[in-house]
Amino acid sequence: MDFQGKIFALCMGIAGTVAALLLLVLVTSTTQVTKTSSAFSKAEQLTLVSQLSQSAGLSYQNQLLAWKNILLRGSVATQKPQYIREFESASAETQRNLDLLRAELIGLNQRGILEKLNQLIEEHQKLTQRYAQAIETYDTSTYGAQQTADLFTRNTDINVTEQMTSLNEDLQDYVNQSYQSQSNKSVSSVVIRNLTFVLFAVLISGILIFFMIRVVQDLFALLGSGPEKVLDITHHLAQGDLNQQITVKQPDSVVGALSMLQLKLKDTVQNLDSVGGDIKTLSLQLEKAQLVKELDLQLERIAATSGRLKNYQPASSSAEQEGIQED
Repeated sequence: MDFQGKIFALCMGIAGTVAALLLLVLVTSTTQVTKTSSAFSKAEQLTLVSQLSQSAGLSYQNQLLAWKNILLRGSVATQKPQYIREFESASAETQRNLDLLRAELIGLNQRGILEKLNQLIEEHQKLTQRYAQAIETYDTSTYGAQQTADLFTRNTDINVTEQMTSLNEDLQDYVNQSYQSQSNKSVSSVVIRNLTFVLFAVLISGILIFFMIRVVQDLFALLGSGPEKVLDITHHLAQGDLNQQITVKQPDSVVGALSMLQLKLKDTVQNLDSVGGDIKTLSLQLEKAQLVKELDLQLERIAATSGRLKNYQPASSSAEQEGIQED
């Protein structure tokens, strides 16, 4: 893979890492929201269970109080119907709270507590029937009738009270343990999520750092030296300095190519100097040849002139010769 390809791969790796981190954040956040929603839902259900248990206990105390009012104050004819209505209302309220509590425990799948609750509901129904039977059977308007009704229902509420107290304690323990468990799960979930983020970030960072180191190493290998050194060599070459010392560690690098360029430029300069000398010599030779040619031309002219001088005869001499011949 060439350098450009490595840079592209590094950029794609960074983009993929960012996308993976965003995806991890999205998935983790969605999971956390789901778990948080489930935890809140269960917390609401546990709160409702606790409230129903307390309401059942309170309505049961009101039921016992209404029965005591019937026994102690039932002699007043105008007040007895009111106490009976309060007793019936408290009994129905207690039963309704116990039934709602059973429905919630079925949803929470708490079989042990549910069995105790079923026993309590059964005993409470017996207690309510016993009280209702006593109200119908005995006239509590007199003290003797009140004593008789009290003996008829005595100790009947002890079992229900004990079971109600035990159930409330068990429910409170269960609610506290559930809240603690939910809290521990939330803390563990946060810790695991943070550790996952940290480990994933460290892993991705390590991979990116490794590839970045490789890219930098390849870049330095491609340059053959540091960027500052390559810039300095290029600057000297641009100024025409062909005598700088270039240390080449890797021939197939930018520094190696600059060193070869320097050598070729030196050879070119030397060749140009040699050609310049040859041209100068040739110029001198041409100048000498031109002088010789001029000299030859002058010599030829001198020889021609000398030849004409040798063949020269004056005109008078020719006339005298012609007169002699005529005599």
